[in-house]
Amino acid sequence: MNYQKYSKKIAILLATYNGEKYIKEQINSLIKQKISGNISLFISDDDSTDKTILIIKKLVKNTKIKIKKILHVNFKSPFLNFLNLIQNVPSSYDYYFFCDQDDIWLENKLKISIKNIDRGFDLFVSDLYQITDQDLEKNKNNLNIYFKKNLQQSYDHNKSNFLFFLNNNCINGNVMALSKKLFYNFKKDKILYNYSHDHLLLLYSFLLDYKIFFSKKKLIVHRLHNNNYSISNTFVKKFFKRIKVFNDHSIKKNNAIIEMFARKIEDKKKVNKNIITNFNNFFELKKFTFDLRNISAFFSLKLHKKSLFATFIFYILYFLKRI
Repeated sequence: MNYQKYSKKIAILLATYNGEKYIKEQINSLIKQKISGNISLFISDDDSTDKTILIIKKLVKNTKIKIKKILHVNFKSPFLNFLNLIQNVPSSYDYYFFCDQDDIWLENKLKISIKNIDRGFDLFVSDLYQITDQDLEKNKNNLNIYFKKNLQQSYDHNKSNFLFFLNNNCINGNVMALSKKLFYNFKKDKILYNYSHDHLLLLYSFLLDYKIFFSKKKLIVHRLHNNNYSISNTFVKKFFKRIKVFNDHSIKKNNAIIEMFARKIEDKKKVNKNIITNFNNFFELKKFTFDLRNISAFFSLKLHKKSLFATFIFYILYFLKRI
């Protein structure tokens, strides 16, 4: 097998919590990455009561995966778990990757991601496959065939702009690769709130004009668990499910953190002034009075969701002052 050798240092940030059911597949996918040389693994374990850590230690023994640090915490929050890793992982590595305990990485994830960081990008974002536990069980011997027939994208590549992502937290950290410069500055600026680490990182990259590349390549398998994933097969189910999603992830719920975050870095020399202006306009128009001029201005922001149905629900909730 043709493995590419890297002299530069790679850091993988893995957040775990009672993951013994899935962690073996994820760790094995890290070991199978088509690169040679050591890969440093940093783990933040959120008070697991199972054998997650023991399984990891056993699997990586005598492999290219080297555990550098295990942090034992009690956050009961995946966001705080990852932010804890960012605080505690050294800024001396050349490439940084977030890793979920229940995903599966395709063998060329690191190779392709690193190649794009070396091309001068600070943040590389790939696409992903979404699959349920049932699908994995039924197709575990023919996953390549299954993927070709069931292409599911995590976001719309034609809408890779700041305002879209400001109101759509749809990029998972597990598809991100960070340059040393981006990781160092994000950590130094202490953008560490109890909020989605991946969303903050994406907005930070936009606001400070880092080079971002959105790729259509699918480099991981993202597991949708049976206990939190269901197929809504009626309009009513879809309607209420979508309302719940918007209520759980709305900007209204988190706008204090987002605005505080933007104000914190607005005075930086390298800040993108156009994006700051768009940011301010977005929040200003969310406070508008109900008249035609403001409605027209709000629609002009083109904050469309990922589908026509989602857009329809978004505007209903918006005009009801729920978002």
